[in-house]
Parts: sequence; C-alpha cells; structure tokens
Amino acid sequence: MKVLDRYIIKQFVINFAILSVVMMGLYVLVDLIVDLDEFLDAGRELADQHGGTLPATLWVLGDYYGPFLLLVYVAMSGLIVVAAMGFTVAQMQRSRELTALLAGGVSLYRVAAPILVTGFLFNLIALPVQEILIPPL
Repeated sequence: MKVLDRYIIKQFVINFAILSVVMMGLYVLVDLIVDLDEFLDAGRELADQHGGTLPATLWVLGDYYGPFLLLVYVAMSGLIVVAAMGFTVAQMQRSRELTALLAGGVSLYRVAAPILVTGFLFNLIALPVQEILIPPL
C-alpha cells in the first residue's frame, strides 16, 4: 500500500466517521423529539418498579437506541459512503491535491481506487449486521 493510498483512505475514513455521527445523530435526535413523551412515561414506569427517575429514563433510551443505531446504520450506510466519497474528493480538489496528482502523472482511476475499495468494505460491514446482529435484537 502506497503513501497515497493510506492518505486517501485516512481522509475517507475521517469523513465517513463524521458523517456517520452527524447523520445517525440527527436521525436519532428527530426520533427522540417525536417520541420523548413515550420514553418519559416508560422511564416513570421503570422508576416505580426500581426507583430513580433519571437513570430509569436513560436506561429506557439506551435500551431502545442501542439496537436502533444498528438498524439506522444498515439503512443509511450506502448514503453515508457516497457522501463521504463526495466530501473526500471535494476536499482534495479544494486543496489542489487532485491537480498536483494529475500533473504528476497519477490517473484519476488510481486516486478513486482506494476510495471505492474502502467504501465497498464499509457497505460490506452492513451485511453481517443486517443478517446476524439485528434479527435476534
């Protein structure tokens, strides 16, 4: 693996991580706002059984959103990968790295290869999550 591949993969993984946190966080936040009254009611019921209102509500939220994040990842992994690809190439173009690579004789196919392979691997992660982890939950 060349230095160029490692650099492009690093930029892509950083963009993927940022977009995953932002997009999945936004999805969870909207869902939380819509269903907040139901979570508070469930937290009160759990608190009546065991005591402690705030920890009970947080337990209900964690119990619901833990498996829910896996489902959101499976649903949004393709979109996040495509967006991370776009942001990675846009960052490279904005800082004139693509121009320097082309002037140095590096093909754009060569630049796109590590992005495509890493994106394929991130989408491949969604398959065992969807088929093995989610059904028992």
